[in-house]
Amino acid sequence: MASAAAVLGLALLPYLVPLPEREPWPGASPFPNGEMVEACGIRWHVQVWRAGWFARGRAILLHGLGGSSFSWRYTGPALADAGFDAIAIDLPPWGYSERRKPRGDLATCLVELADRVGGPDPVAAIGHSMGASVASLLAERLGSRAFALVLVDGVPQGRRAGRGLFGLLSYPPFSRYAELFAHWRLLGRESFARSLSSAYGRPATAEEVEGYLRPLKIAGTAGAVFAFGFYGGGGGRWDQPTLLIWGREDRWVPPQVAERFLARFPSARIAWIEEAAHNPMETHPQAFHDALLGFLSESIRSQPLRREE
Repeated sequence: MASAAAVLGLALLPYLVPLPEREPWPGASPFPNGEMVEACGIRWHVQVWRAGWFARGRAILLHGLGGSSFSWRYTGPALADAGFDAIAIDLPPWGYSERRKPRGDLATCLVELADRVGGPDPVAAIGHSMGASVASLLAERLGSRAFALVLVDGVPQGRRAGRGLFGLLSYPPFSRYAELFAHWRLLGRESFARSLSSAYGRPATAEEVEGYLRPLKIAGTAGAVFAFGFYGGGGGRWDQPTLLIWGREDRWVPPQVAERFLARFPSARIAWIEEAAHNPMETHPQAFHDALLGFLSESIRSQPLRREE
């Protein structure tokens, strides 16, 4: 009886601890270039930067774990200036997309979403950290419609992550314990600023912390993250020209990971960003854009668009 009472007490305990007050999902973009787009039964948030009256192609930008389209605030305009329509997607349940799972597999949903936003073929898939797996899935699905794959401080994981322990955390009362931990420890401003500074390799500014933290504090985010698991995938079945862009001082996904990937895929190239850490597109935007835009321009010239039979 005592053991049963103890188990019941542990199950009820997390529901006696209050959660911090959270903002509801806004249902609208906070950005002037943002849109809410319906695809696979949910509303996705995207930021779009248009190239103007003529676009050479389209770039799909996919953020990393805990990120959002905010991560690409410098890259999107640079791509548009270089003649590419740029679409940065908030992967559910991150950013300002709905906190529900889309219906259908992720790659199919991303193609549907990107086509609804519009823009020309050919397409470049660009992913950061966790988003590298998603970008490789997208490149596989697009096939001849895609002309380039760019992996930024991350490589395809080959499966959807977040199973095992994280799968257990999607069920109560474990989910409630996990949500309490996330809200009271991980999303506190000071602790979150330390984590972001570690990813940046330099102190994060107040504006940078707020840009990342604001969507993470939308009600239901932590629970949805544990329920979804982390995005993985990509089986090496793409044939597009591939570039890795990597911060030489990355301590989150160290350079050895990139070197192992290059040993498996010798046709891929790498551009090292000296002194950069895990988020070179934000901390060293000029060096990042030089590497990215040079590769995209070369790839779109040398790879004629192949059409499926």
